[in-house]
Parts: sequence; C-alpha cells; structure tokens
Amino acid sequence: MARAGAENGHIRHATEGVSRIFDQNRSHRSYVEPALSVWEAGLDTRALLATIKPSQIEHVKLRRTQQVARSTVDKDLAVLKAFFNCCVARNLAASNPARRVKFFNDDNFRLRYLTEDEYTRLVQAAKAIERSPFLAEKIILSVHTGLRRGSLVIFNGIRWTSRLRPNASWPGCSRDGARRGRFGWPRPV
Repeated sequence: MARAGAENGHIRHATEGVSRIFDQNRSHRSYVEPALSVWEAGLDTRALLATIKPSQIEHVKLRRTQQVARSTVDKDLAVLKAFFNCCVARNLAASNPARRVKFFNDDNFRLRYLTEDEYTRLVQAAKAIERSPFLAEKIILSVHTGLRRGSLVIFNGIRWTSRLRPNASWPGCSRDGARRGRFGWPRPV
C-alpha cells in the first residue's frame, strides 16, 4: 500500500528537495548531485517515483557501462539507492525500486610491487619521521617477512629492545602448547 503523497512525487521535485536538505555538504555538490544527474538523464524526469521499476534502473545501469567503468556505475547506483531511501523516509516514495538492482562488484584491485629505488626512498623517508621512531624498522620487517599492516599493529607500544624477551614466542603461539599472551608470558585462565 502506497503512503500518502508518495505517488505524487516526480524525480525532479524529489532531487531538488533532497538537494535543499543536504546542500550545505560539499560532498553533496561534488559527488551526489553529478550522480543523481546521471540517473535523471537516463530516467524520465517527469516520471512519478512510484512508476520507476527496477528494470528501468537496470537498463540505465547497463547503458552507462558503455561510457564509464563498472565501479563508477556501482558508485552512482549507491547514490541512487541512498536517494530512494531518503525519499521513502520523507514519504516521497512508497518503496525503493533500486533495492532490487544488484551491484557489479568488480574487483579493480591491482597488485603492485615497489622497485628497489622506491623501497630505499620509502625507508629513508620513514627514518626522517620523528613521531614514529620505529617506522623504518616496521617497513623493513614487513618487506622481509611479508607481514601485513594489521599484523604489525601488535608491535605498537612495545619497546622493541627491552620488552620482548629473547625466548618469547610469537604472540598467541607457544612451543609447549600453553596459551600465551601478547608478550609471550602465560595467559591467565
């Protein structure tokens, strides 16, 4: 059942109303408005919000992939979904048709390795930072052992020379099977 007033809202009026609400945010002007203008151009601006179907949104989404990358289309679709959620919350739309439209979820991850020159410049720059005295050592350790940033977090707050005992095991691991704490000492039960 449609809410009162939900069937009377046009796309143009709804986007103008949402723009008035969030106009004070810089990200709205630089990110949300351009994304919404893409959807306004693809969908009929005179159409009622209640008449927009997921198939129409899917058609515009597929047409847009011919112009830009799929990740850009996913970002625009996220803005449209948030827009319809805002319209539903303000009783401008009865439901969110973009809710049924799926993201592409493309993996744009690019694996990149540092060259020797980049590595030496990174270590030299890390040594120059005074706020983190062990940053260069952490970088060297992570490069030579393959540790990720999250694994290096356990070294925050540890005085490398005095608090780690020479026979201490890796945090959480032990040779004798006993549960060990963060610094290699037996963990209380």
